[in-house]
Amino acid sequence: MMERNETTTPCCAARPVCGSGTERGAHGRTETKRARRLRPAVRRLWCAALLLVAVAASSCSGAVERVRRNIRFEGVESVALHGLSGVDLTLRAVNDTGRTLRLKEAGFDLYWGERCLASARLVDEVVLPRRSEASLGTRWRLQASDPLTLLLVGRRLQSGQMAEATVTWHARGRYGLASANLSQERVPLSDFLRNFGLSVDDLKKLF
Repeated sequence: MMERNETTTPCCAARPVCGSGTERGAHGRTETKRARRLRPAVRRLWCAALLLVAVAASSCSGAVERVRRNIRFEGVESVALHGLSGVDLTLRAVNDTGRTLRLKEAGFDLYWGERCLASARLVDEVVLPRRSEASLGTRWRLQASDPLTLLLVGRRLQSGQMAEATVTWHARGRYGLASANLSQERVPLSDFLRNFGLSVDDLKKLF
């Protein structure tokens, strides 16, 4: 685990790809059928980034356990997937601790070999006030350097060929007065999925 002090930028240039099959989701938002299938994977990834900040800012094992127990994510209220250019995700969350949790920055880059294929970046800071239950709206910017190659790689990943796939990720935020600045470079995709509570089946829903 390494600290990051600089603001990171996506490893690839954006080439949006339009989606299809949109329907209205919760709160009247446009939601694609594909977005509904992505709910479990996206929710766990986002929750993991937020919890990482709180856990990293806790100084002892007892505090870590209290964080895990008292910060809860109770469900997805809406998901809107905008092709390969962005995702709007709204979660219902509870913070029973006495500290406000802020996720200031988060990002994920997917590599195949030495080539970065796709990136995701949190657009705006997310705040979960202390002793509160709230609907948290987040927007993620998605970028793909080569959508066609990404889809071809996706087929390999679906068949379990993950040896060349790695992920670089970072998260920065505050838990009360304590700050956390976390990152990992080029983590094997299989380890990344396991660490964030995701599975190969979740990954298949992306392609």
